[in-house]
Amino acid sequence: MGQITAYLKSISPTPELYDVWQSVNDRIFNGSLKPIPLIIGLSGHGKHAGFCAPDHIALQPKTYASGDWGGVLLHEMCHQADHQEGIEYVSIGRVSNIHNSTAWCDRINGVMQQTGDKRFAAPYKRNRTGEMVATAEAPAGLTLIPFDQLKCWPNQS
Repeated sequence: MGQITAYLKSISPTPELYDVWQSVNDRIFNGSLKPIPLIIGLSGHGKHAGFCAPDHIALQPKTYASGDWGGVLLHEMCHQADHQEGIEYVSIGRVSNIHNSTAWCDRINGVMQQTGDKRFAAPYKRNRTGEMVATAEAPAGLTLIPFDQLKCWPNQS
């Protein structure tokens, strides 16, 4: 474990987060993610299970208390990788492409391939009737992730 990660772990009230973060970083991201603070706290998007800013990852207190936070941490680590690589999300008014962009879908498709997840992510767009339709079909043997589940991947709801 790097010196910075070890230091962050040593001052954290939740050192197990760093153990999982380091394991996922090594296994999924080939150790490329830079250590950042992992905190238990609310974000400006308080209802969400987690949040990743360029300088920290936050998990909701209720998410952490549930003990079922591994998928949320993985999700936020994907956003961390995007931040590190300079991938920017676009917001038009109250609509953001953070979970419906080609970059996001490419990122999680790569992670799913590494983990053996048999789902596929594709960006969606509105058709003439206003329905959200995928811009690509899932390859053979994979199941397309519905639009409403892209924002909470890898969880189902």
